[in-house]
This record gives sequence, structure tokens and C-alpha cells, in this order.
Amino acid sequence: MDSLIVNEGRAHVRHYLLDVGSTFGMGANGPREWSEGYEYLFEGDKLLKRLMSFGLYLQAWQTVPYQQHRALGRFQGDRFDPDAWKTRVPVSAVLRARDDDNFWAARRVMAFSDELIRALVKVGRFSDPTAEKLLAEALIKRRDKIGQVFLGRINPLVNFALTPSGRLTFENAAVKFGGAKAPPAYAALWSVFDNNTGTSQALQETRGSSESLPAPGLPEVPGSFVAVEVRAIDPAHASWAKPVRATFRRVNREWKLIGLERTDETEPTVFAKR
Repeated sequence: MDSLIVNEGRAHVRHYLLDVGSTFGMGANGPREWSEGYEYLFEGDKLLKRLMSFGLYLQAWQTVPYQQHRALGRFQGDRFDPDAWKTRVPVSAVLRARDDDNFWAARRVMAFSDELIRALVKVGRFSDPTAEKLLAEALIKRRDKIGQVFLGRINPLVNFALTPSGRLTFENAAVKFGGAKAPPAYAALWSVFDNNTGTSQALQETRGSSESLPAPGLPEVPGSFVAVEVRAIDPAHASWAKPVRATFRRVNREWKLIGLERTDETEPTVFAKR
């Protein structure tokens, strides 16, 4: 891992070697255990069922058709299930992850293209081309499944921008990565925000079938704030009806995105740009 370090006004790159002893299909002393990714290190109920049935009680990991390869260990993508995947021991960050947390993480994973994944695997310098091919294919399959599962669970609109002339643009992450079809329409509810009083004045709603919507008459005074709540109108994705709220501030003649809120069942998560 490379980090930029600043010391007494001078910057330099510091290289860290991380522990890679247990990566992908390998553990510290050999291939990973068959159950890793499917069960915690100890799950008493499942262990008891296997004992009581003399091993006839089968779990999913016991039927995975791994392609045995010394360089890869036990690693594949066909039976990978992001929803059911488990860490070696229970981890609070995974257990408490909300849909918006998983959405953020899935976008990071989906940013790796097929070509980039293959290039990264090539850096590993496998002596056997078969191992290189199998690992890249498994990672691509896992990436696609992560996107399919987590990108569509909440309103997947991202990359909001507002042009000086009053045109709102955004992207649908679930559609962009091929995990869902484009919805029939989008709706945007506009309001003007008074930063001094904390009050909002509703304007109107605009609609359209593309990822570009018109805005009503917006204030042109520098320092003005406007907010827009955007939702997708799609019976196939009920969760997309919960709006994403984008807040913009007028800076000279431009609109600058300063806040983005995704509604959640418990509390909103706010991502702000400064």
C-alpha cells in the first residue's frame, strides 16, 4: 500500500507491505477450509446436526464444485452468494451494515472493469496461465453478483450535477452496471432552502424518462441554496421510490453540489462535499 506522507512541508511516498498470507482461496498454511465464506468458524447448531446425522446433513459448502488448482486453493465465483457470505468469525461492521453502506461498497467493487481485473491478476505473475484465467474469471463473477445484489436495494441514483441553465443530471448505478433495466420515469421535487432560517419553500415537481430533468425557475443570487428530491417511478423496484436528496449552492454562476442524503429505514446517511 502506497501512502503520501507530508513531513515539514515535504511530501514523499511511503510503501507498506501488507500481510497477504491468506488471500482469495489460500490460507496461511495451505488452501482455505471448505466452509470458509459459508459458515463461521464455529456454529454449534450446524455442527450438532452433522454429528446427529452422521454427516448426512449437508451444507452448501459441501457441494461446491471447486476446480482444484495448487496456485488458487479453494476459490470460485459460480456459487458465490454475497447475501449469504460470512467472515471467518462474526464481524460487527458486516452484521450492522445497512443497505446504503452496502451500496457504497458495491460501487467501489463495480469500478473495477474486466480489463482492470485481468491486468491486476496478471501482476501476480502466475507461472500457469490456467491459474491466471481462473482467478480473473472468479473475481469478475463475484464482482457482478455483488452489483446485482446490492446496487438495486435502495434508490441507486448518483453523480448529481446541476447546470447553470437549470438542468439536473445524474446516473442510475444499477442500470449503468447492467444489474437492472431503466425505470419508465424519474420525478424531481424542487425547493429553495434558506440557510439563515433553516426553512424551505417548495417549488414544483418535474418529470422525465431520462437521467436528465429540467428544473423550474431557480434563484440566480450567489449564495442561494436549492434542494431536489429525486425518485424513480418503477413498480419493479419499490425501494427506488424513496428519494435521494441533493442540495446545491449557487457559487457565482455555477451550482455546486454540497450535500447528498439517502433515506434509510432508521436514519439518513449524509455524504457532504466541501
